[in-house]
Amino acid sequence: MSQVAARAFDLLEQIASSPEPLRLMDLVERTGIDKSTASRLLEFLESRSLIRRDPRTKRYLVGHGLLSLSSVALRSSDLAEFATPHLAALRDETGETVAFHLRAGNRRICVAGAESRHGIRRVLALGEQLPLCVGPSGKVMLAFLSEAEIESVIAEGGCEDPVKLHRELAEIRERGYIAVIGGRTPGLGAICFPIFGAGGVPIASMSVAGPESRWGLEAMAAAEPRVRAVAEELSAAATSGVAS
Repeated sequence: MSQVAARAFDLLEQIASSPEPLRLMDLVERTGIDKSTASRLLEFLESRSLIRRDPRTKRYLVGHGLLSLSSVALRSSDLAEFATPHLAALRDETGETVAFHLRAGNRRICVAGAESRHGIRRVLALGEQLPLCVGPSGKVMLAFLSEAEIESVIAEGGCEDPVKLHRELAEIRERGYIAVIGGRTPGLGAICFPIFGAGGVPIASMSVAGPESRWGLEAMAAAEPRVRAVAEELSAAATSGVAS
């Protein structure tokens, strides 16, 4: 590990393990890092939302980015593991790539899936992180968040025209899912369902995607009842605590 990365991690570790917010000089004393270097590293960590600085006290606390990553790590080890055999079975039934995304704050991360065995297929992008407003796998979660949360996602940037987005989200809420050709990748068909946790909050999404030549709107419509059934089973498991 480089010295810069090690120092940044030392600062993050001190903030995360402290029972109370820390001042810059507290961190300098605890880590032995000089003040100017510590200040630069803290600015970097804050820019990634791993920490935040209270504007009133000027003390540092854990940021929502670190909390989101922590929640993903905790959930993914259980929920994604529980989902894996269901994803593989759905892949075998449809012949197309099945992906499972977890929500992490205003973003979504691909954490599991089963890739199609066809030579031409949707490639599974494990670890990919994107804003919730980008692509059907994110929008199908975004549609079921509160209006304030939706506006928060839009405010972060990277979204399409807000008017168009709100119209699309309304259609998703009405149908309960999304089936689209070329939602993010031209020529790619995808059907996506949200996975709900306690309180009806969307915590994940599941998609089945493939080339339009095989996986067009007609094929997706035929598979919709089965894809819905798997999504409902995963939601039931997440809500009951079986996979949490």
